[in-house]
Amino acid sequence: MPGLDFAFAGHILRVEAAEAPLAWLQEFVAPWFAAPGTGMPERTITYLIDGSEYARIAGHGPHPGLRTRPCFTLDSGIVSGRVWNASGDDQIVLDEERDVFYRARPGHASAVEVIAAADDAAARLALLRVLREYAMLYAGRAGWLILHAAAVCLGGDGLVVAGPKRAGKTTLLLHALCNERGAYVSNDRVALGVGLSGVSVHGIPTIVTIRRDSTAWFPGLDARLAGAGHYYGHRRAEQATDRGSPAPAMSWSLSPPQLCDLLGVEARASASVAAVLFPRIGTTAGGLAVEELAADQALEAWRGALFRSCPPDGMFAIGDGVSASPAASVGRFMPRVRSFACRLGPDAYADGDSGLGAAIRAALTRAP
Repeated sequence: MPGLDFAFAGHILRVEAAEAPLAWLQEFVAPWFAAPGTGMPERTITYLIDGSEYARIAGHGPHPGLRTRPCFTLDSGIVSGRVWNASGDDQIVLDEERDVFYRARPGHASAVEVIAAADDAAARLALLRVLREYAMLYAGRAGWLILHAAAVCLGGDGLVVAGPKRAGKTTLLLHALCNERGAYVSNDRVALGVGLSGVSVHGIPTIVTIRRDSTAWFPGLDARLAGAGHYYGHRRAEQATDRGSPAPAMSWSLSPPQLCDLLGVEARASASVAAVLFPRIGTTAGGLAVEELAADQALEAWRGALFRSCPPDGMFAIGDGVSASPAASVGRFMPRVRSFACRLGPDAYADGDSGLGAAIRAALTRAP
């Protein structure tokens, strides 16, 4: 079975799969998960499409007692799967949403399998999630900090846009891409690292979901999204007739490379962080305004944007050596970059160019 190696946070992960899903995965995660030059993989993930094997495992039934096991860290929290009966010492969990099994074997501690009856978008997303979960766990062990955030590079300045769902991250990111020609780094989660030159932000590829309440600010974007027909479960080169069901009428789900192609913007794996922004949607009159946060406000905002860590007994645990909790690690990062509230009034994007980059550069020139 063909295989490719992917590197993130200094760790190498190998994925084995048939050519079509492997090519899809490679496109989805580039350039964020780089092809390593040398080195041995620390984990191997096998994507096994085998209806007979899937049916055989399914026939064993769930483990009695409705046991579950943590699997993934998503923005909604920790997602668990149902523990399944297994032969021998195998460890198997059912992902009911994606209709796949995850299987680990104690005799092959560095390997895990994603087992599906068919190669479809749901199963491919399960494969992506496993690769991404391992990458985030290794990044955490290396001391990186995972935030629920988008990121963009404007004129060489890396801006992290952090906060919970519906905080305005996607709309602000689209503004920076559409109106200020920024370079895309990430749309939903990022990893922050500390080096000699300061804090860097590294994109973590996820599905880009764009809703109508975001596209309303950007004339013609709805039509461009509908006309492109992009669908995250397929590659950019595939024709609309091969995409299966269209995206829901009220939203579109794309891969990050599909979004960059659609908007004609550059994709970057990482950037040096100039500022962390916390968007605040308001109803009072006004546009876009940037205001630096006091230390206690910044600390609260940073902690509110943290991704939870998957428990050490998770399906994809990497063993000993996990770093301190994310909340405890904030103190290493927050003092090194400046934090701002980015207030978004009803007129924030009304003129098509609210000058986010200029506002940030002006704010950075003011004494903290």
